[in-house]
Amino acid sequence: MIRSTKIVACNWKAFLGVARSVVVARAVSGWCKRTRYTGEVIVAPSFAALHPVSLELDDSGIRLAAQNVSSDSDGPYTGAISLAVLKELGCAHAILGHSEVRAGRGLACPESDGLIAKKFGACLSNGIGPILCIGETLDDRRRGKTARVLSAQLSAGTSAMDGGLSGSVRVYVAYEPVWAISSNAPKERPVPETINDVIGDLRELLAQLRGSKAASRVRFLYGGSVDASNVASYVSMDSIDGVLVGGASTDPKKLVGMLTAVRSL
Repeated sequence: MIRSTKIVACNWKAFLGVARSVVVARAVSGWCKRTRYTGEVIVAPSFAALHPVSLELDDSGIRLAAQNVSSDSDGPYTGAISLAVLKELGCAHAILGHSEVRAGRGLACPESDGLIAKKFGACLSNGIGPILCIGETLDDRRRGKTARVLSAQLSAGTSAMDGGLSGSVRVYVAYEPVWAISSNAPKERPVPETINDVIGDLRELLAQLRGSKAASRVRFLYGGSVDASNVASYVSMDSIDGVLVGGASTDPKKLVGMLTAVRSL
């Protein structure tokens, strides 16, 4: 099922401090209100900035997301951010399985498919919409393992969908080929038509794995060196419901530029 409303999800990673996060959120929120922007926008600031950013998003239509979450509920888990806390802060989504998380960058250790799947299930149970990231490395790609890697990550990550999807929780799968992420300085830029084909295959695979009814409620995003100059070429593709943007979304002018490009389609 192809949807017409396109999504721009913004992962601010650790690029912005709290004060700067508020400035960016205020600027983009104000723009969305003034222009009556009707597309879907999601922002994921650092944990420390979630509350102040949430205050800037009132009546803007922009939804708040966490960059990760604990798989455990409230309890004796020092340093953990539980789903209950995220809900209290107004988070509608949580990003899971980002390539940097899978690789253990900035963490004590890499997160496994099993842990990511546990978090996915916990999100569904608590009414938080998971944004599951999957993607192959350059080495995987060169060895012809792309399909195998994506299939394994999608199958494991969405295992909690076996019982279908209840309620109005929104589920997203973000295809982020690791070799295409700008921080990896890719020499080869991904071709929108190729990305569209890959995501089309992932849609079919998800329907086979979890049933067509559940799969039809999942929206597919693309992430990897997306900015204002190329966002339209991706979101105009039939199988791509939107984008997950990293560093380019931390500059309000660049982010508004992307939203303007999406709006003009």
